[in-house]
Amino acid sequence: MKSNPRPAGLSAQKDNTTSESINLGIAKRGFRKKNGPTKEEMLNLLLLPIVHLYETCAHKISSVEAVVAVAILSCLQKTSIDDVCSYVVENLSARTVRFYLSCLHLDKVEKGVNGLLQKEVVPRIQRKWVKLVADLVLIPYYGDEYEDENEIRGGKAKEGTSHFHAYLTVYAVVRNHRYTIALRYVRKKEAVDEIFSETMNEILALDLNIRRVYLDKEFCSVRVINYLQEKHLSAVIAVPARGDKIKGLKCRSKGSRCLQWSMRNKYDEQAYFLLQCRQKYMKGSKVLGGGATWFFYATISVCRNPKRTSEEYRRRFGIESSYRMMDKSRGRTSSQNPALRLFYVLIAFMVVNLKVIFEMLLARTKRISRVKSTSIMRQARLQRIFRSMLENHLQNLAHRRQLADLEEC
Repeated sequence: MKSNPRPAGLSAQKDNTTSESINLGIAKRGFRKKNGPTKEEMLNLLLLPIVHLYETCAHKISSVEAVVAVAILSCLQKTSIDDVCSYVVENLSARTVRFYLSCLHLDKVEKGVNGLLQKEVVPRIQRKWVKLVADLVLIPYYGDEYEDENEIRGGKAKEGTSHFHAYLTVYAVVRNHRYTIALRYVRKKEAVDEIFSETMNEILALDLNIRRVYLDKEFCSVRVINYLQEKHLSAVIAVPARGDKIKGLKCRSKGSRCLQWSMRNKYDEQAYFLLQCRQKYMKGSKVLGGGATWFFYATISVCRNPKRTSEEYRRRFGIESSYRMMDKSRGRTSSQNPALRLFYVLIAFMVVNLKVIFEMLLARTKRISRVKSTSIMRQARLQRIFRSMLENHLQNLAHRRQLADLEEC
């Protein structure tokens, strides 16, 4: 005699669920399981926009994809074009690649740089609150000028030289993810305030929700402060401790405080702002940098809290880490052409932006923190992925060229 089956418990009921309900759950989570773009899409995000930029800045050639791919591969491996052509593409001469890359024009490259950086980033940050950080990056240069003496900008001695190629960069911080959205080549006789206002006008045309702007001491000028006040932007600008008036604030032992301050330039223009003074005590002796240390900030539409302002301003130093990441993907060249050097800097920043986009996709799809997404998608790993894909792409292009030559014969 068969006994009646014992009613299943909670664990048994979970195990006895039908396959239809499981598939239904997978179907509901199908969009979240997609871990970003495929390898082919990753290659297209990097290669095709740069190919289009080259065609608009130089001229259209049949082997434009191969030339641009070799340039990107030399940047990712930090080697010369000769090494890439010798072991990847034997039919493509390194001399030919250098000739086509020398055809780039600086003015045309400058016009297309920001469009390339903003193409994949702006649609992702347009409806979110954005913090903007601007800074000047100086890349040491040891040669002579290419065509004009204004191409090389002077500065404080660094790495055995006082001549640099200068670039103004602006990156946006959205939920602890940093994207470079503007890049500008800075010449010798160009004023920083004029370049900053032109770059900010382009960014304001994107209709971003800008929460605050953080600037370094190089941007502390009357015209920059007045420009930010005219555009009704909240800003924090580091003020250099120069002059007897500011140095006198250190002698008065009143601690951190806020003061109404004014600044005048050589053109008799004046700016009024709130100066926040932060006194911070550092460990160690006074000789080694210990004791009381002062920080001064010119603030616009910021709460009167010097400690909080100083802690927020410290986060802008993330732009220095973006420069280090850019330097890992920047190609090395002995060419004096500033257009080619700007082209290499653009490739490096695009690689950094793609890394941040993939981190954001990992954090969103897998529901993990940004720290874990950064550990999963390291820049070295992303560069290895791009290198393998570009090598296969170059070999496929060479194979297609050989088949075309055989068909013509």
